[in-house]
Formats: sequence, C-alpha cells, structure tokens
Amino acid sequence: VTPEHARTRSDSSTRPLTSEIHRSTGEECTSHRRYVGTALTALTAVGFGLTVVSIQLVPLLAEVVTWRYAFLLLAPGPVIGTLAMLRTRS
Repeated sequence: VTPEHARTRSDSSTRPLTSEIHRSTGEECTSHRRYVGTALTALTAVGFGLTVVSIQLVPLLAEVVTWRYAFLLLAPGPVIGTLAMLRTRS
C-alpha cells in the first residue's frame, strides 16, 4: 500500500514530509515520494552547472581585472546561501 503523502524515515506515522521553508511561513506543503528524487537530481544538476560556469568565468575575469578582484565574482553565492539558511531558522 502506497501512502498518499511521503513519510519521513524516522516517523512511521502518516505525517507528510514538509519543507522547512513552508513550516516557517505556516503553509502546508507536502512532497510526494515519487518526485523527491527528481527534485534532488534537478537541484544537484543546477548547482553543478553553476559551479562549472563559475570555474570557467573566474580565469576570464582575471584577465580583465587582477586575480584579487576576480574572486569577488564568487562572493555572492555563500552570502546568499547563508542568508537563505538563516531565514529558514526564524
């Protein structure tokens, strides 16, 4: 029997798997187990693509400006990621 909603591994009840982002906004958002793997694959592919593009752009930018300033291209990623993680905690 397949449950209507995906369950957490540690919880055998019928509580739906809810994302932290939606918990913080008070919205109920459930993920069907069927799509969780697809979503993780898509997010991993997007992250890998951004990494490849960044690695290719930094040396090109270093030719225009010095290496010292070329790495500033990479700074927004960790800053935005940190702000997003802090937002989910509150």
